[in-house]
Amino acid sequence: ASRPRRAATNLGKEPDEGYPSFSLRYLDKNGPWAWTGVSDRDKVRILEFVADMSSLTWGQISQHRQDGGPKHHYQSVDSVVAVARQRLTDLGVQDEVDHLYRFRVGSRERLWGFRRDGVFQVLWWDPKHKVYPTEPRNT
Repeated sequence: ASRPRRAATNLGKEPDEGYPSFSLRYLDKNGPWAWTGVSDRDKVRILEFVADMSSLTWGQISQHRQDGGPKHHYQSVDSVVAVARQRLTDLGVQDEVDHLYRFRVGSRERLWGFRRDGVFQVLWWDPKHKVYPTEPRNT
């Protein structure tokens, strides 16, 4: 029997007030989105993006739109690929997280983590949109 998940990041539970902080406590150092494989160019790009997001409130971030929907948003853990769910288990957070949060950095690039008490806990850099793959819209 699995333990019930703690509602640390339930959709709609985290307030939109305040400015985000970013934590590297759960940074994934293994697996397909390990930070050891991130290029120097992407590291600079990610830091610049994080600096930009740090100057906005969570409410302002949630208002960003692209392609008719939210640019940055929650994503149910149950909807991501199996290897991502396994990585959450490997990182020891599977019982604490039922929704991930993802920032859209570029057309395909995503910065994945979860929100806890206004802090974005960074997990993965997903440069090829593989944590939650979708079909291109205009094909």
